[in-house]
Amino acid sequence: MVMVFREIYLKGVVPSMIRRGNKLYELKIPRNNKCNEVIFRDSYNLCPVALGKLIGAFGLQVTEKQFFPHLANIPENYGRTLQQLPLKY
Repeated sequence: MVMVFREIYLKGVVPSMIRRGNKLYELKIPRNNKCNEVIFRDSYNLCPVALGKLIGAFGLQVTEKQFFPHLANIPENYGRTLQQLPLKY
């Protein structure tokens, strides 16, 4: 977000900001004759819970992420057809 602000500022546009300390939550670029109003929001800073707890925090009904054998993703296995996924390591 800071890098976005820098580029906008270097173009001569001064956006309105919502920030607390060093954290920048929102940049708002006002509407002008060249473009509409643009709002940048940093949702990572706005969310008060850890990523792993989002499902419980919002009461979402989701299925558990399935296992993917990332360690089996090596050049020797490229192009191979497996009967089943490798076991969990």
